[in-house]
Amino acid sequence: MTRTIKYFLFSLIIIPISAQAGDWDWNPRLMGEIELETEFGRNYDTDPAYTSRTSNNLFSECDDCIFRMRFTSALTATLNVGFEPLHEEIETGDVQGGNVPNIIYNSMILYVKEAFIRYQNNRVGREIGIDEIGFFGGKFNSTFGLQNGGLREENEFPGIFSEEFLEDYEHEELIGFGGEVAYKHRLLGNHSLTAAAFYEDNSFLNKTAISNRYRNHTWRGGASNTGSPNSFFLTLEGEDMTFLQGVRYEIGVRHLHRGYCETPNRFTYPAPFAICRQKEGLRPTGSETAYAIGLVYNKAFFFDRKKFQHPLDMKFMFEFAKFNHWAGASSVFKQNRHYITSSLRGRYGKTDLSFNHSRRYIDIPHRFISDDEIEDLEDNMGVEPEIDKDHGSDIFEVNLAYRFNPNWSGSISWATMQEMEERIHLDSNNIGMQLNYRYFF
Repeated sequence: MTRTIKYFLFSLIIIPISAQAGDWDWNPRLMGEIELETEFGRNYDTDPAYTSRTSNNLFSECDDCIFRMRFTSALTATLNVGFEPLHEEIETGDVQGGNVPNIIYNSMILYVKEAFIRYQNNRVGREIGIDEIGFFGGKFNSTFGLQNGGLREENEFPGIFSEEFLEDYEHEELIGFGGEVAYKHRLLGNHSLTAAAFYEDNSFLNKTAISNRYRNHTWRGGASNTGSPNSFFLTLEGEDMTFLQGVRYEIGVRHLHRGYCETPNRFTYPAPFAICRQKEGLRPTGSETAYAIGLVYNKAFFFDRKKFQHPLDMKFMFEFAKFNHWAGASSVFKQNRHYITSSLRGRYGKTDLSFNHSRRYIDIPHRFISDDEIEDLEDNMGVEPEIDKDHGSDIFEVNLAYRFNPNWSGSISWATMQEMEERIHLDSNNIGMQLNYRYFF
């Protein structure tokens, strides 16, 4: 707790005190946005290898419950409250091996997603050749990847099932501090660089209400769960370039420092490694390094206004992300992963139609480990190492959405999920419906 408070206070101290008086025009104002989603998903026509042939899932969540207190034109405090089910997977209806065919508002939790202070100044920045400079500190989410921050809402992939793989590398509830700089040029466009140092939240803000989840502690292990801000991410994004009209980009780098374990179980098989034995399983104690690049292209087509009331707005999105030592796993547990996500969306008036594809490939390098060593791990640690079991999964989705008014919208999606493991296809079909309500104040 003391360390958490210390780094939070440090992040506030770095706010420049040399700002001009105009930045401190004290005028408190509460702003925010509320976005509520109610989603129904049905998994059907699954492969017989799945534990559940058909499943239904119904839940609601506060996708964005953000409250911003603007103290001055430069200083704001943000609170992001999460309200969602602890488990919302709808592929097979198998919740933690429980084989639950109907999952209705299962284990709803209420918690603090983000609570940070941000300072942004365009006067100080211009004095050193930068259009804007900012600092932030507290509890925040990573901006690694298009879906997980970056250029925010306009970069969210359309559809209901397009998030299934992207959520694998969401990284939320981080404690730390960071900064951002923005540069604008009439020809070169607008570009910004964000950097932050962090660790996974292990403070009182990690608690939940309504239902309980495991409280995070450093002894649980896991990459970036260190109690010190020795993990980091860097994100470079830009748009409005005259030589690339309609194109936006984002490049991200993420490093998650190896976690610690008070009582590690150590082995010396192909290479030394350590894992933590905890109630919820084994936790690796290595580091993860990841890279991501995302591209967005918008193009509007205008037709004869006598026949067509609205233009056709086309949007193409693409993201590639690669992870070395996924989740910090190493030695016989090592995984490398890469994700490819693409989307083509057409909007005419209030109607959206999109076609989405997501690809997740898990590369498990060949390991020189004997059958006796595998048996020893299974008997003594209760875990089966995946030896040479590379596999990939694909999701193909068609989504139709309609905006009823500025606050209400709805969508329906159909998706097929194709999994490949040890040259065996495991397929399933899914249908989802979603009703959204959004309110700004």
